Amino acid sequence: MTYEWEVREQGPADAAHTVLLLPGGMCSAGSFAELMAEPALAGMRLVAATLPGQAGAPPPDDYSV
Repeated sequence: MTYEWEVREQGPADAAHTVLLLPGGMCSAGSFAELMAEPALAGMRLVAATLPGQAGAPPPDDYSV
């Protein structure tokens, strides 16, 4: 089973901390663009992802766990 995820990454891959940003409601990973551009977060690795079926992303074939 394959899922389509919109993922945006910023910051050094070898950063001491990685932050996973999951938007709520019907927002996409792009809603974190302004936050990800903050100079204070430049040393952190930020990963924003749009969940399948949210904000226009293709829905999964199976919603079960």
